[in-house]
Amino acid sequence: MTIRFLAAGRLLLLAAMATTGLGAAGAQAASASTLYDMSVFLNQPHPFAAPPSTAQASPPPALPTVQAAPKGDEAPEKRPAGESGEASSDDDPLEPVNRFFFGFNEYLQEYLLRHVARAYLDYVHSGVRDSIGNFFHNLRSPVILANDVLQLEGKRAFETAARAGVNTTLGVGGFFDVAKSWFQIEKHNEDFGQTLGAWGVGEMVYLVLPVLGPSSPRDAIGKYVVDSYFDPLGMYLSNTDREWVTWAQFGIEGLHDYASILDELDSIRKTSIDFYAAVRSLYRQKREADIRNGAASPLPSLNYDIE
Repeated sequence: MTIRFLAAGRLLLLAAMATTGLGAAGAQAASASTLYDMSVFLNQPHPFAAPPSTAQASPPPALPTVQAAPKGDEAPEKRPAGESGEASSDDDPLEPVNRFFFGFNEYLQEYLLRHVARAYLDYVHSGVRDSIGNFFHNLRSPVILANDVLQLEGKRAFETAARAGVNTTLGVGGFFDVAKSWFQIEKHNEDFGQTLGAWGVGEMVYLVLPVLGPSSPRDAIGKYVVDSYFDPLGMYLSNTDREWVTWAQFGIEGLHDYASILDELDSIRKTSIDFYAAVRSLYRQKREADIRNGAASPLPSLNYDIE
């Protein structure tokens, strides 16, 4: 019995082992079939492929079209310098340097000249200011007369000489404009820059001078160099070592002229997009009108001339 029982148990053990082995082999076979089944990978989408979309692909953006420039009367109107915020460098090649000195002049005016000019306007009577302007204009009569002659303006030369004679005598040294009030002889200004312009010399280039303001090589050389040789009083003061009188005259004259246009400058500064461009445009317009001996211009004397 015992031998039979052991034999039977051994048979059962072998059967169990066989069953377990077959199960493991089957599992390994199934795993192997799954591991090496390449259809799993072949049926998967490529990892970098774009996902399918049912929406219609949007067309590429249209390129901007370039319109042909209009011809003939359809050409766009050009705006003069100073009417837009964009700076024009075609007729102002020295604009970076000019803007630097323009800013310097603005700084000087803001912290010094404007306060002095405002005090001059507030505390000096308008009649006295008019007399000061008349006096300085009368002192410039020889310069104006010389340029009238150089421009072959006989009538204007006669008017300048008559005004100088009448105002120096009857007008008490020129403080009163008797020639205008009694004889209706209007005053005008001339300088050698205007003389050069009258004979066809252009401004060459727009120029902003420190302290002196808007100018050009033609105007600067004419007014501040050549005109000094037409001024007998200035030459006398220079030859007698009294240059301080000339500098005092220059300073008072400049203050008077700056004060006379102070309000106009403030108005232009507030209403213009580009104050520099506006002043440049006004200066050029006024110089052109002066060269052509036009009627009295409403534009302010931006380079501090006595009007």
